[in-house]
Amino acid sequence: MNRAEYRRMKKESAKKKNVYTMTQEQLDAQCQIRDLSTMHTTMISTVGILLLCLRDVYGFGPVRIERLMDSFMSRYECVVEDIENHELASVEKFDFLAIIRQLKKETGYDLTALLERDVYGNIWLRQRSQ
Repeated sequence: MNRAEYRRMKKESAKKKNVYTMTQEQLDAQCQIRDLSTMHTTMISTVGILLLCLRDVYGFGPVRIERLMDSFMSRYECVVEDIENHELASVEKFDFLAIIRQLKKETGYDLTALLERDVYGNIWLRQRSQ
């Protein structure tokens, strides 16, 4: 590369980048879409793993899996609808811990043993010890 090519490359890289302006409402709407997309993706992955376990370990067949998914999706759609209708401010405002408390109250199973909080207060699945 000669000096002229180097200067041309340097000049082209220094050109102004396009800048776009968004209102706070537009930014919030984009964040909401991203949050819902992340929630959908996570839900699909988690449910897929759960269904494989139910099939492999407990012998669930297509009929029981279909009934379970119908029941699950009706509840999941209610949560998404509440978020989209702004009855819940955002995915972050949804109280997943309330579900965990209800499950413990009704079944005695404590999901909190699987969770941990990071230094920012975010909740994560605890890593299984090997």
